[in-house]
Amino acid sequence: MALKKIDSFSHYTSEADVKRKWPYCSSSGMTAVGSGGRRGGGRLILSAANNSTVADVFADHATWIIGSYINDLTVGEQTTFFKFIDGATVQVLLCKNTDGRLAVYRTSTANLLGTTTNAIFTIGTKHYVEFKANIHGSTGTFEVRVNGISVLSGTGANTQTSANAYANKISLGGSGSNNSSVYYEDLYICDGSGSAPCNDFLGDCKVIASMPTGNGTTSNFVGSDTNSTDNYLLVDETPPNTTDYLDSLTPNDVDLANFPDISDTPATIYGVQTNFYACKSDAGDVRTVADLIRSGGTNYPGASKTLSTDWVYLREIHEKNPNTDAAWTKTNFNSAEFGVKMVS
Repeated sequence: MALKKIDSFSHYTSEADVKRKWPYCSSSGMTAVGSGGRRGGGRLILSAANNSTVADVFADHATWIIGSYINDLTVGEQTTFFKFIDGATVQVLLCKNTDGRLAVYRTSTANLLGTTTNAIFTIGTKHYVEFKANIHGSTGTFEVRVNGISVLSGTGANTQTSANAYANKISLGGSGSNNSSVYYEDLYICDGSGSAPCNDFLGDCKVIASMPTGNGTTSNFVGSDTNSTDNYLLVDETPPNTTDYLDSLTPNDVDLANFPDISDTPATIYGVQTNFYACKSDAGDVRTVADLIRSGGTNYPGASKTLSTDWVYLREIHEKNPNTDAAWTKTNFNSAEFGVKMVS
């Protein structure tokens, strides 16, 4: 599977919410707004002045691709958009330079690999920016696309800084020296593994966040209200409210919910990401759960995930509808139910 993470930023209302989904974050200068973005979606706002960053860690891969709709309010300053990192070592990064051109660097802005011919970001401009790089000490490659058009590329490059020809940490944001900010929306992260189309550029994407709006086929879990009636009402908040919840100690218990239909007619649905916020209530026995998709009248559990006593997001991406083993369509997504299974 090549699609590693998607984020609409529409279900955040605070810095604390962001840190639940992005475990490596700077300590200041981060804001999350659940609306006001393009098409009414949410935005992640990182302060250039505070070198604000968010990051997540993945398995080692030589090739990475990231895309996001970006509004850079930092006029006349150099700002960092994306970094591909191995551990604590930056391999390559994409920046906007002081003249508005985009530039790719190795390690830091002291090691230029290439820059666009023309300015991309000027006052008031917003673009969907994608960055792809293959990490290698002598045959590395990189490419930048803006609104689906290639604006910068290079081959035979040294894109490797660490001892390893791969990256395992993807970071947004970074350096800047004034009081402006960079806005991120509709983000995806892919690696070069797996099959097309998710192992390459995806183009300008829209990411939709959905919360439960009704009961699904099965409601085995018991709610914090001591019953199993209208369980979806206990897990429909943005952000999560841990004063109401669903609970089970019984293996194979299932709880499903219905979600809003998507009104768009997308050319392609690249994947569906399930996110549930969960913990176990006490130390002791190992507890495992799995996300659950009900499609075509059949329940399909995802990978089992071990719970800790801390509340955390458990996330899984499904590039294909498990019922058809083909790409999701609007019809089968809208008819699907999503939920959780108690494994052990």
